[in-house]
Amino acid sequence: MKLIFLILISLLFIYLTESQTLEPGEYNCLSAIAEKYNPTGWLKQEGSNYTFCTYSGISCDVNGRVEKLQISGSGGKTNKFSQSDLSCATYFKQLDIKYLDIDPGLIFYKFGSCNIVSYSATNGPQQINQPLPSYEEFTLFSLNLNNSIIKTSYLCNVKNLKIYGSGYVNFISDGVNSCNGNNNLNQILIWANNYPDYSYFKDNLKSITMSFGLGFEKDSINNFSKIYAPTVEINHWITQETTPFYASENFNIKSLSMKGSFEKQSSIIDLRPNVNYEKVNIYVYGFQFNVDGKLPIIVGNNVEFMFTNGNITSLPSLKTFGDSSHRVMINSTISVSTVLPIYDGTGLSYDLSLNRFTGTIDPSWCNTEVNFRLNSLSGSIPSCFSCYFNSTSTSDGYLPDMYNRFAGNQFTTQQLNKFIACTTFRPLVKVLNKTAISVQGIDIGFDTSNWLVNGSIGFQKTIPIRVGSEYHCSLSSGSFVGVDYFSVLFILPNNNLYTFATNPKKEPNPNFVVLESSRLKIKGTFFSSYINYINQNVTLGSTLSTCIIKSGDFFSIECSAPESISGKTTVAIGTGSLRRRVIANLQDGLVNNKTCPNDCTSDTNGVCDLTTGNCLCELGFVYSDCSGIDCGFYCNNGFCDFLNGYCSCNTGYTGINCNISMIGCPSTDSEECSSNGICDYTTGSCSCNLGYQGMDCSIKVLTCPIGLNMQICSGFGFCNNMTGLCVCEMGRASSDCSGFECIPNDCYSRGRCDFTVGNCTCFDKQWLGENCSIPYQYISSISPSTTDGGLAIIYGLFGEVHDGLSVKLDGIDCNITNYSSDEISFIAPPGTSKKSLSLSQNGITIYEEYRYENKLQLCPTNCSRNGICNSSNGECNCNNGYSGFDCSIHSGNGNGNPTNTTIDPSTGSTVITNKDINFNIFFKSISEIDYNGKIVKEYPLQNNWEINSNSNQRYQLVQSIQDNGTCTITSIIEEITNSNGKEFIFADTTFTLEKGSIKFTISINNYTYENNLNTLQLKLVSLIGDNNDDDNENSSNCNKNQTEIETNDNQEGKLNFNYIKISKDNRILVGRFINKLVSNGRSTFLSTTITNDTQSSVIVSLNLPHCKDCLIDPDFSLVITSDFKSNCGDDDSKNNWVIPTAVVISVAGTAIIAGALLFYYRKKFVDGKLQKQLKQLKMNKQKTKN
Repeated sequence: MKLIFLILISLLFIYLTESQTLEPGEYNCLSAIAEKYNPTGWLKQEGSNYTFCTYSGISCDVNGRVEKLQISGSGGKTNKFSQSDLSCATYFKQLDIKYLDIDPGLIFYKFGSCNIVSYSATNGPQQINQPLPSYEEFTLFSLNLNNSIIKTSYLCNVKNLKIYGSGYVNFISDGVNSCNGNNNLNQILIWANNYPDYSYFKDNLKSITMSFGLGFEKDSINNFSKIYAPTVEINHWITQETTPFYASENFNIKSLSMKGSFEKQSSIIDLRPNVNYEKVNIYVYGFQFNVDGKLPIIVGNNVEFMFTNGNITSLPSLKTFGDSSHRVMINSTISVSTVLPIYDGTGLSYDLSLNRFTGTIDPSWCNTEVNFRLNSLSGSIPSCFSCYFNSTSTSDGYLPDMYNRFAGNQFTTQQLNKFIACTTFRPLVKVLNKTAISVQGIDIGFDTSNWLVNGSIGFQKTIPIRVGSEYHCSLSSGSFVGVDYFSVLFILPNNNLYTFATNPKKEPNPNFVVLESSRLKIKGTFFSSYINYINQNVTLGSTLSTCIIKSGDFFSIECSAPESISGKTTVAIGTGSLRRRVIANLQDGLVNNKTCPNDCTSDTNGVCDLTTGNCLCELGFVYSDCSGIDCGFYCNNGFCDFLNGYCSCNTGYTGINCNISMIGCPSTDSEECSSNGICDYTTGSCSCNLGYQGMDCSIKVLTCPIGLNMQICSGFGFCNNMTGLCVCEMGRASSDCSGFECIPNDCYSRGRCDFTVGNCTCFDKQWLGENCSIPYQYISSISPSTTDGGLAIIYGLFGEVHDGLSVKLDGIDCNITNYSSDEISFIAPPGTSKKSLSLSQNGITIYEEYRYENKLQLCPTNCSRNGICNSSNGECNCNNGYSGFDCSIHSGNGNGNPTNTTIDPSTGSTVITNKDINFNIFFKSISEIDYNGKIVKEYPLQNNWEINSNSNQRYQLVQSIQDNGTCTITSIIEEITNSNGKEFIFADTTFTLEKGSIKFTISINNYTYENNLNTLQLKLVSLIGDNNDDDNENSSNCNKNQTEIETNDNQEGKLNFNYIKISKDNRILVGRFINKLVSNGRSTFLSTTITNDTQSSVIVSLNLPHCKDCLIDPDFSLVITSDFKSNCGDDDSKNNWVIPTAVVISVAGTAIIAGALLFYYRKKFVDGKLQKQLKQLKMNKQKTKN
């Protein structure tokens, strides 16, 4: 009755637990699955509830919620499992559905908190046509996926993916951006017909396992090179068809496993160039994968290598297979009987089982761990292996225990005996550091876990130095600090405990001697660890009679003493090169064990008398323990320091016996010889330590550079130890005197000395010659002759060397009358207009324009018959009502429309406005141009100006050119206010600017050039804008005219000026360019080219010679024609900038370059004064700052 009660209580507890802990929704959901699919193991008693948390394959958390859910079909149900079946089960983290038909869409559904999903042996999904959901692990074992297509982008969300089953899928690689930055794939196992492009997954993908069947697409092998995963396993399951061996196509992989029926090779495949390999495993189906019976692959020593099958007829040299940290397996590979060769490898272990090796095992194989199981070997087995046949453990998890490594051969029962006695075991142990030892010797085995320090301490790390014969082992705990000796228990082969000294130079220390029936027994420490561990001997008496050693260890020795030995006798124990003596009374049964002080220090210092406990000191040693050193003579003015055996002299005395009065040495800061030397008190002089010098050794010896032939100062100079600098011999140079000097060494600061050959390398396009004394000449100005011919002078830089000097005009030689470094005089023949001048010297020819000076200056178009020509300068004086440089413009009064001028100091632009027309002038940029006309550097000038000064009618703007030394550009704007205008003289030419004109001056200072032949271009832009507005009732559409550009033809240079007229809407901008300039203070001619760039633009190019100070002087004026109307009807004009005008100034010079650009316009009925505009701008600037 009591038992029945307990059963009922248990059933009630199970019922209440299951029904109460599972939420109703989750319980009902699982109950529906149970009724619908009848999963294996989901049983319940009639009339009771399901106890889901107790079923195999289901686990619940502490709150009773299902965490892991496994649903295995039991057959007989045709319903397809879908996500709706689990819609109410929301807490599970792992789902496993087996042997059920599933809805195809289920595999694409993401269950909320679930991380691991597996659909195994299922029917339903026939294709993967959309991205798989985000899971940590996703496994699909489907029976319906054969030859279906899957895109690589569908794999992005899963971290660990497995897809396999009854068939193979076809990959489509759909681009690197297909994952949209969501690349989670870390591991993949898949059965496929082709390789996809894995390159997009290279940052995260760590492991790839691919299996291929009969439909493998060999063309996809090129994608194998795009795998970046460190671990790759490839399986070609089909054996009926061979596959190319393509491992060498990818050198990114670290661990590679390939299985397949690979094609026969014509040459050996070298995988050593892949430095990333750590492991290579090749499993061959069939018998073709070899090279004429040889192993078809070679790998590096640092690669773990496994090769199975392949029909190999001989074992390759093992020199390139394996090292002391890597294993090699070549089994089931040797197909014909082959005599086992001598071992020549360095590998950690070799598995050579299942081959057909014959013959005996050479002892050379003791230098590795090896598995010879199932071969045809015979004869004796080396003791390095047979000593460990009784071991059931293995140091290598890849190999069987030692006995079974030799099973299946032709060894006799006696040869393959687990209980063969091991008599050859000889371990040699020494301490490497405070926590590590070296174990080496004969037949020490391969398993270091059998070695225990002090009987219990193992090793946390062992390094095989020579496999089977030397290992370095680090203690798992403890250290050797403060320890004189320690023991090692060698469990195998004989369970021996041996003791070893931490200091191998420690002398043997006997402290007990007794003679018993001719058997001498000695006890102590630091004897040989075992017999024959170290060469050890015992001798007796002054005759050194030998006591034959019978037994011994680290603490004791027993030897057979000669019968003639008795009484007090010296007993000497030798271990290797070390020796220790004691005195004992060798009477039968008399114990000698009196302890001496400090064991008499050492055998060199004294001998312990074990009968009395007193030390007998050797000559030269004192004290009771013989530790003191006798000075050997009387210390006259001092005492003997027995600690070191030297006399310690009283103050004022020196010498080995203190008999010499001491002379002091120089000192620094009370330190004798500056503490950097030794004082010789007999002479009072310092003997300086290495690296110091001087009377008091206070000066460091500075070493000089070591040069040629590893000699100080190359052997071509001497070292100044005070400075550490070499003083080179005549003709030698550089810091270590290894080079050759230039004359002069600084190449006149015009180049750099190449000390390797002793020649100057001159600055490009600036200087020439062995010492850079010859300049690249340039012309700064020319003083020409008149048209009658005669003396002409060329100014510039020409240097002191004038080899091959010649001057030509249009190819005709001219007579040179005089030349120097800065000018060349010659006789020009009669001529007119312009000529080409060439100047040649020192192998360099430069060209410049030569223009004859006209006696009388012509005016353009004879002043259009509307004025009088001034033949002294070629300037027209126009009649009333006419204007322009050629008097061709019939000027009006503008009908009362004022002209205003505005200056923007930040951009440096000047805007001239007359009703609806704007004229905007600004400097755009400055460019450096090379000799071939190419731009070397270009600097923008807009938006970089700063206000420097503003006084009355002058406005000065300044800016610095960044990245060009101290170069500055200054622009000065000045208004002409004199009622009669202002007269200017420029380049020997006089001209006048009328009242209201605006004068622009620009200077370029301290521009740094790349080389002497470069020039500058200054670009000035002028724009004309239209301010008309459709809503402006005063718009003057009746004044609208197309833009017209007119220039005079002065290509022959007959006129003193070039002109340009640009007309727009009855306003005319007139430009005049004087065909002269001032170069370095001298007047010379200037070539000017005027061209129409487009229908509404013009470019004026002014080409200057090379000069330090340049000044040019163009000017502009604005004229309103008599056809202008102040008011007219509406028009459709817009606000457009229509005319860009560029004035290009080419400048070549190195110091100061100045160009003056002068623009003026005539104001008719001018209301606003420039001075007012300037004052207003200054006030606005101050407001901005405030």
